[in-house]
Amino acid sequence: MVRRRFSALTKAAFSTLIPCFENDNINLLIASKYGEFDTLEKLIEQIEDSNEVSPTLFSNSVHNCIAGNFSLIKKITKSYNAVSVGDRTISNAIVQTICAKSPTLFCYADTVGETVAFSCLIGNDYRENSLKCELINKHNDVKEQEYNRFISFLNGMTDNFDGEYYTIRRVYD
Repeated sequence: MVRRRFSALTKAAFSTLIPCFENDNINLLIASKYGEFDTLEKLIEQIEDSNEVSPTLFSNSVHNCIAGNFSLIKKITKSYNAVSVGDRTISNAIVQTICAKSPTLFCYADTVGETVAFSCLIGNDYRENSLKCELINKHNDVKEQEYNRFISFLNGMTDNFDGEYYTIRRVYD
């Protein structure tokens, strides 16, 4: 019953996530430039036509819809994230996944025109048929300094990361 409510994008993402899924002790990162754009269009049309909003359409129109539904169905209790950074969505999401300290199930899914999706498991341990990668910084000196400061922050070496317009501070409970 739940699957009937899913959009073509969510179904495509699930079709690539399921073969990569190993267990519920995994982080999940979903990347999409446009997200549930088709669902959002239907929601807007519904508001224009009847001045009402379907709760199902509304809950399935948010950017973390795929991550939330997949984590519920597969009973994933670790963190999940939905990333959208315009034309840089894939590269930014992969960097975030590589920087994670534990295995992360990564999925890119989008639909504007045609629906596309791919998924892979990214982690520190080598497995048969896996691809070993490293992150190489290709920024100029100014950006490299910012990059190195941010990596230091991510690795817990500093409690603050000072950007050009903001500061990100580590919060301890």
